[in-house]
Amino acid sequence: MVPGAHALDGHFRIGDYHHDVWGPKEGAPSTILSIAQTSDGWLWIGTYRGLYRFDGVRFERFVPFPGESLTYSAISTLAAAPNGDLLIAYLTGGFSILRNGHLLHMTSVQEQPFANTFTVLADVDGTYWIGAIDGLMHLAGRTWEHVGAAWRYPGTRTDNLALDRYGRLFVSDGANVHVLDRAGRRFRPTGLRSVEMGADFVYDPTGALWIGTDDRMTPVAVDPGGVRPTYKVNTPPAMTIRRLFDRDGNLWLAPDDNAVCMLPRDRLPAAGAFSTAALRTAQDCTGGRRADQKVIGLLEDRDGNVWMATMNGLERFRHNRLRTIPYSGPSFRTALARDPGGAVTAVAGGVETRYYAIEVTGLQPARRHADATLQRSGIDGTVVLATPAGLVVRERGRERTIPYPVPAPAPTDPIRRLLQEGPDAFWVGWTRHGLWRFAGGAWSKPADYGTPVARAGDASDGRGNVWLAYANNTIVRLGPAGARKYDARDGVDVRVATFIDVQREVLAAGDGGLQVLSGGRFRHVRAADPDVLTGVNGLVIAPDGDRWFNTHRGVLHVRAIDWQAAMHTPAALLRYELLDRLDGFPDGAQIGIVATAAGAPDGRMWFAASTGIALYDPAHDHLATAPPPPVIRAVTANGRRFDPTETIRLAPGTDHVGVEFTALSYTVPERTVFRYRLDGVERDWQGPSDRRYASYANLGPGTYTFELQAALRGGGWSGRTARIGVEIRPYFTQTWWFPVLCALAAAGAAVLFYRWRLREVTARLHLLLRERQRIARTLHDTFLQSLQALVWRFEQIMDNLPAQHQDRALLDLTLAQANEVMTEGRHQIVGLRPGSDGSTALEARVAAMLESFRLRFPQSIELTVVNPDGAILVPIVADEAFHIAHEALRNALHHGQGTRVRVDLHYTAAAFVLRVGDDGRGIEAAVLAKGGRDGHWGLTGMRERARVVKGVLRIESGAAGTVVTLRVAKGAAYGRSRRA
Repeated sequence: MVPGAHALDGHFRIGDYHHDVWGPKEGAPSTILSIAQTSDGWLWIGTYRGLYRFDGVRFERFVPFPGESLTYSAISTLAAAPNGDLLIAYLTGGFSILRNGHLLHMTSVQEQPFANTFTVLADVDGTYWIGAIDGLMHLAGRTWEHVGAAWRYPGTRTDNLALDRYGRLFVSDGANVHVLDRAGRRFRPTGLRSVEMGADFVYDPTGALWIGTDDRMTPVAVDPGGVRPTYKVNTPPAMTIRRLFDRDGNLWLAPDDNAVCMLPRDRLPAAGAFSTAALRTAQDCTGGRRADQKVIGLLEDRDGNVWMATMNGLERFRHNRLRTIPYSGPSFRTALARDPGGAVTAVAGGVETRYYAIEVTGLQPARRHADATLQRSGIDGTVVLATPAGLVVRERGRERTIPYPVPAPAPTDPIRRLLQEGPDAFWVGWTRHGLWRFAGGAWSKPADYGTPVARAGDASDGRGNVWLAYANNTIVRLGPAGARKYDARDGVDVRVATFIDVQREVLAAGDGGLQVLSGGRFRHVRAADPDVLTGVNGLVIAPDGDRWFNTHRGVLHVRAIDWQAAMHTPAALLRYELLDRLDGFPDGAQIGIVATAAGAPDGRMWFAASTGIALYDPAHDHLATAPPPPVIRAVTANGRRFDPTETIRLAPGTDHVGVEFTALSYTVPERTVFRYRLDGVERDWQGPSDRRYASYANLGPGTYTFELQAALRGGGWSGRTARIGVEIRPYFTQTWWFPVLCALAAAGAAVLFYRWRLREVTARLHLLLRERQRIARTLHDTFLQSLQALVWRFEQIMDNLPAQHQDRALLDLTLAQANEVMTEGRHQIVGLRPGSDGSTALEARVAAMLESFRLRFPQSIELTVVNPDGAILVPIVADEAFHIAHEALRNALHHGQGTRVRVDLHYTAAAFVLRVGDDGRGIEAAVLAKGGRDGHWGLTGMRERARVVKGVLRIESGAAGTVVTLRVAKGAAYGRSRRA
């Protein structure tokens, strides 16, 4: 027995159990021949048309793995082996084993050592026994042996096999019962007769073996010879098992008259054989069954439910937590009360209301006051009855009657309100005559506080306070302190207030839910499903403080600790369990405002519904609390369904995956809830939910793990987590090495492009260098040579002139300028040649330029060079610096009108600095601000040349003269090296 599982209690009769039927409309297979439950919890069903399994909700046809198949479709017998295997025997002969989802065939169509199979059994030594129409077969390894004379087995057929708690093998051949002597490898008779072909081996709760027929049960009492019972017995495997002891000792029968019977354990003999026909009564059986509902086999599952295989489907009997005591007809205004002697009574009825005593066997008319139309529990065990003769007050040891102040109740003017205010004070409300109060031996009519009494609730706390609830969100308290009215301004929000209770807290209920009075205001009691707190019409507070509410949905049970949590934390949701139709609660809610719930000191409670009274007995409450084991049924993707035993590797591009799952709960599977998550996508659990399918979309390639847990609603989660791994293979473009390869390819392409570009630039530079060399040669071989010849000719002319010739000074100046031009030309040729020294060239060119200007201008011109480290200028910097110096010097000499000009070349570690300064009149501020004179481009040209070499040109001018400074940072001025 698994934790939380219980047998069908012998305290009840078969009509008290929950009976469910699955037929073709519910998806059940027809013509079931055998049922079995394997150790993993699955319920297996063998039929004429194949093998099925059932999880309590859905039937699923067994589909073998590719390349595997059942030998035949018609399955005669299923048996669960202790190691978890499912043994499969076929109607026309043959034997297979279902192990870990795969089929292992012990026979084939071509090699079949026996015919029609009746029973199959896994022995304690690992071998197998087959009972068939043509005898008994034994399978050891892969070797079949027909058991006959060598084993001293006389049977020509074998109907049933069983292992008892001592591990002994018993065989029925349809006439006699034999037991195997393992040491001698022979069978010996037991002296027991199996009488008929349909006899069954069955176990009682102690593990003792019985043989049963349609009308008799006989214990298989064979001396074990000192052997200790060590074998854990199971349901005997046979084609048809129609007798069954459940684990609580009740005997279930499926006799040939097509009935289903349960003989309670308390009616069975303590020992020895007995006749079942003599014990059966009409109350023990369910009759009126159709011919296609004939029971083929019985099975008790590990949760204690009894299953029946029929020709038309599957049936289940399970324990109800509530027992229904029916009315003779519908009753919508049942009033329950506990009398001074502790017995619970009921006033119930439809057209005709009667007063009843509630007995175990049902409602029994009360011996006195059977014509009462309403009752109410009062103070200290008092019961107040409304009878035609007057108001009857039943107290401990005495009874009295109080006449009415108006005519006796009539069908047109029934009493709808009844309560006791104090020891001698009572309230009675008629539909037409309204509300009256009896106190001090006289009746009086109190003030009208609201709507008609037929739609209101009331309560008395036994201390003189009476609470009246009305249909317009109004509640009135009347007592020694006077009247206090509560309405919407005080938080009352139950709409039609049909129930009020003051046993502990002040509670009011109606269409708007359940409210509690706290701090002078009414507030709602909240629940996850608000509907469960609407329609409350009765309350029992158990001795342990648990609350049991009668509602339109069933009995709402709230543990004391959960109730206190809701009282202390208004925003908290009330934890509860609901006992509804699935637990045996009768159909139809009460619509009256009378007390519809009552409790007894022993913990029993009664709750009225419109079709019967529900009895809750804690001594017989077999609450299933153990969480069911979660099971992953399949994974779906790309139109395929994958078995969870497979390695699930999905094709590239799969972005949608579904998971089918269930839990093997067979008692109330409707209350099973799940939570799940997909590791790799979700961190938190999804749920709880009763859905049995999860779907995920937009999944990328990778490895995922689906995790599943199950629980019964309101209970704890399963300790075992079902898991399944799913791998979505990537496209080549989605693999991790694809971007790596792309990066490598891009890097290679960049290298190739760089090398190509380098060759292109190098080739262009070589072309440019050759062109510069050609220009340099041309300048040297043509222009300079011609200019040199011209100079020599002028020198000859000047030499022929007298020393005091007036043109000699002019020729001398012309020759100086010509030499200056030749020097500049040579410098340009040097700049065109590769590997030239920009610093040396600049210094030489500036020195030559200054020498030329000294011949032409009277000002003092000085040159200062500071280059301590021998820095080498980049040729383009030297060239642009020379032209800037030339322009600045020319401006100073032509326009400055000073007496002194100074040129400084400074090669520092941080930068190259060219400075040209004079002591002249300076440049006008407007010209500096404008950047130059209109039509003159000297200053603009200097700035442009400075930008070419990434330098900074600064011009400072004032009364003391003008200073032009070019500053080029070391990186641009010297290139990679500062040293020559």
